[in-house]
Order: sequence, then structure tokens, then C-alpha cells
Amino acid sequence: LVSITDSVETPRANNRSTGRVVTAVNEQRLNLRDLMMVERGDPSALSISYEQIYDFDRNVTVVSENGMLAESSLKFKEEYTNVKRIGTHMNLSKRLLKAKSYVVSFILNRLPLWVKTAENYQILFGDGSGDNLKGITTYEGVECVSKFISGTYLTLTAGAISSLEKTETGQTIVTLAAANDKIVDKMKITLAGATVETGLNATFDIHKMSDRSFAIDFDYKGTETSIKAMTGAIKSGMFGSVEDPNYKDAINAIYAVLNFGQYSPNSLTLHPSTVFTISTAKDTTGRDLNLVTEMNGRKYIGSIPVVECNAMGIGKYFSGDMINGCSLIDYTTVNIEFADDVQTKLKNMTTVIIQEEVMMPVYMPWAFAYGDLDDVLKAIKKA
Repeated sequence: LVSITDSVETPRANNRSTGRVVTAVNEQRLNLRDLMMVERGDPSALSISYEQIYDFDRNVTVVSENGMLAESSLKFKEEYTNVKRIGTHMNLSKRLLKAKSYVVSFILNRLPLWVKTAENYQILFGDGSGDNLKGITTYEGVECVSKFISGTYLTLTAGAISSLEKTETGQTIVTLAAANDKIVDKMKITLAGATVETGLNATFDIHKMSDRSFAIDFDYKGTETSIKAMTGAIKSGMFGSVEDPNYKDAINAIYAVLNFGQYSPNSLTLHPSTVFTISTAKDTTGRDLNLVTEMNGRKYIGSIPVVECNAMGIGKYFSGDMINGCSLIDYTTVNIEFADDVQTKLKNMTTVIIQEEVMMPVYMPWAFAYGDLDDVLKAIKKA
């Protein structure tokens, strides 16, 4: 990060003075910005407006050569974000700096880590008021996975099902009157209201085809006359599905909920104490379950890297697509400078200043999840 002339020749045994001036920075520790799309800011723009997706209809179907292609759509709303400044300063004795040049290296290599720590909190939890960023978890639409798994995700009222179609493979294609992009494979639908083919009044696994249609394993005869009166309730297929689940099972459930369409989680943020709890889990015989793996100095749960962040509450989780769901704009990249004024000169001191200016648009809040790990564990546990 910095280059300082080596002027220290004292023996290694003498306190901390060595011939090595610049201390090594631990580059293995992940921060949230390391997993985000970091873009360059426009010096002339102190704020930006961007389009946030709040609904989409991926109505992709198979048609004949001269058939009409189905229409898909995206719905946006305009959002704004302003430049926010993050930084600190420290007064240093000039006599100390001259006598111990390693002190300069020691301080300057650590100040950027302090800024990144504050930046992590702002990215996650900034309330958007005053000089704070608007953190991802504060946006409407960020999932609480346990509620998604255990509750009824969608209730289909009369008229919500527009058609049922027989297939040659013994399945039934259900087409909805309105698109819903959050219905995913292996959810379960409980249908009611069928009066002719009463076998439809049961619970089926969903095999998603598009945002408007899915298949169920039912050999439909095409005789139901009360389709418009049929109702349904859709739940996650993961509810109560795992025998004796552990925290890795709960985290994999989070990943599964967040995998939809073009969005897929690339980060998992936990408090270091939570990572410790997960990494020390044992089976009934006392053997390590090895729920946390390490590769190249980085920790993973499943295939996703873990960001250990003290800003995250113990037992809480945050996960999401940090590449496509949001971005971090460096209006002014982190920089370090020294400054003197009359007061510091009178005290034979100098001031070191470190700061950055950033903006953070969040394009798709649904691509993120935040909540309690124990709630997810309870939601997937088989009764």
C-alpha cells in the first residue's frame, strides 16, 4: 500500500525495530467489496439515478414456426443514490515517525482495513439517512428465508389459474393468469375446488416451465369444467424436509431460495463467532462434521466464500448475488495523505488522513436474504 525508505538497521532483538519496513498485509481476509462489482464513478456526478427491478415476467414458451411468440416484460422503478464519504484521521508525533519508520508502515497498512470494516457495516446496514449509505438489508424485498420456507408463499384465488393442459407424458401444465417470478422448481402446490377430476384436489411438486406456467405430476383428462373456480396454495418444497438438519443444511436452503433466474448467491456473511460454532460442529460420536472448508486461506460453506464480519449479529446470516444484484461505485478510491496546520506544527505533529467516497445502487433486492440461521434450521427440520 505504501513505500517507505528503509532506514532502520537496528538488531531484530531490539524491540520491534527491524530491517523490514513495510509490514505484510493479510490479503486473504474477504470484505464485501471483494465480491462486488466495483465500478468507477463519474467525477461530475455527485448522485446517480438507476433503474431498480421490482417485477419481471419471463414468459418463454415453445411455439410453431408461424406461431406468435409470448411476450415477456421487465418492470423498473427509478431510485437514487448519493456520494457518501467514509474515513478517519490520526495525529502522529513527527519525532516518533523519524525515530521509528516502521510505525508509519504499521499504521498505513492498517488504516485501509479500518475503512473496509466501516464500509462493510454501511453496505449491510446503513439506514440511508444523513451521511449513511442505504444498506442492502434495509431495502423492501430482501428475503427472510425462514418465512419463505415455512409460510404459504402464494395463495391462488379463484381465477388465478387460467388453464390446465394435458401432456403426452402424463403431466398437467398449469398456466397462471399473472406471472410470478419467485415460483421455483420443487415448490409444492395444494389445489382445491376441482369438481370433475377430483384427483386434482391434492398436493403436487412444481416443475417450473416459465414465470407463468409449471407442470404437475397428474394425468389430466381434460374434462375439468370448473378451472376458473379452482384455488391453490404454494409453499416451499424445503419445509420440514430434512431429518436432523445441521447449519450447513440451513445455509444450503438459503442458497436454494436465492437461486432463481439470472440471480445466484456468491457470498455468505456471518459473524466470526457464528463461523466458529459451525466449524466446530460434531456428530453423535464426536467426529468433526467439517461443515466449513478452507481453500487458499479462505473459508467456504458449500461452494460459497464466507465473509467474517463483526457488523453481522451472532447467529444472523446475509447472502446474495453481489455481482448482479448491486454494485459499489468508487467516486474517490481510498487514499492516504499527510497534512499539517498551525496547531499540529506547534505540537510537532502531523495528521494522516484516509478516506474514500462511494455510492451503492441496489438493482434487485430479491437477490438477497437476511435473517436468523436458527429460524431456517427450524423451518427445514422434519417433524
